[in-house]
This record gives sequence, C-alpha cells and structure tokens, in this order.
Amino acid sequence: RNAKEDIKKIGKLDSGIPVYSFKYKGGGLMQLGLMAQDVEKVLPAAVREDDNGLKAVNYSAVAEAEAA
Repeated sequence: RNAKEDIKKIGKLDSGIPVYSFKYKGGGLMQLGLMAQDVEKVLPAAVREDDNGLKAVNYSAVAEAEAA
C-alpha cells in the first residue's frame, strides 16, 4: 500500500482476497491488482519483502492457490 495511491476496492478473489484498482505513486496508468498486506494474511508464502521494506505479491503463487 505504501507505494500506491488512488486505491479503490473493486472486487475479491474466491479466497476472499480483495482486488483493487490503483496507481503507483509518482504517476502512471491505473492498474488492477492485490495488496501484499491482504495476501500475506491468507498466503504468506506468496509475499516477499525487499531490502527497503516494500512488499510484493507473487501473482503466480496466488493464481495456483486460487486454482487448487
């Protein structure tokens, strides 16, 4: 969440993880995606944290879990 702005919840996955539209801070186009903080509550292994403390979602891991 810290790297994003104009965040709006637009739905949720079957697992209950919310889906959002957002822009990255500093500009850019609107995107659709997940918030790492939401994902790590359900699938902690699908989230990584970089050296700066920013979290990122492994969308492949989320998709595999949703398909199971």
